[in-house]
Amino acid sequence: MPRRDNQARTDAGNAITNANTANQSAANANQNANSRLEKNQNGADIPNKPEFVNNLGLRDTVDNYRLSSN
Repeated sequence: MPRRDNQARTDAGNAITNANTANQSAANANQNANSRLEKNQNGADIPNKPEFVNNLGLRDTVDNYRLSSN
């Protein structure tokens, strides 16, 4: 019986440790996502704006705007 009690305690301790690790990992992922691109920055935090425009498929739109505004 004591052996089962010890195993149960070990398993419970491992479950708590795993739950805490998962919780911390989720919090870290959330913080990482929040710090990447913040809405209140309005694009100021985009590191490579030309690449961003290209990834959205808006290169022609930007180029046409620049041509028409000159």
